[in-house]
Amino acid sequence: YLTENHSKILIVGKSQYGKSLLIKTFVKSKSFINSKQIYHHIMLQLWSSEDLFIKYDYDKNIFQQGLLYNITELNKDHLYLHLDGFNQNDLSSIEHFILYLNHGHIFWKV
Repeated sequence: YLTENHSKILIVGKSQYGKSLLIKTFVKSKSFINSKQIYHHIMLQLWSSEDLFIKYDYDKNIFQQGLLYNITELNKDHLYLHLDGFNQNDLSSIEHFILYLNHGHIFWKV
C-alpha cells in the first residue's frame, strides 16, 4: 500500500537505528509479489555531485549523464533507489533531481 500511493519516502532517524534494514526488508517483501524488483543502495558520500548527475568526458569532448540518470533511465519499472548518507546541512544538490524524478520508488534516508 505504501508505494502504491507514494513514490518517494523519507525515513529519518539516528545512525545505526535500523533504517537501512527497514528499507531492505520492505523491498524483499515486495519481491515475493513481483520478482522483477531492481534495488540500488547508493552511498551518496562516496560519489561526487558530478558523478551522480553529469560529467564531462574529456576524451570525447561531450557531457555524459551521471549515475542517477543512467540508473533511472535504464530501469524505469520496479526500481527502488535507496539513497543513503545525505548531508543534512546541504540537500540542495540532490533535491531537484529527487523531487522531479518520476521513475520507480525512492527511499531517502537521513
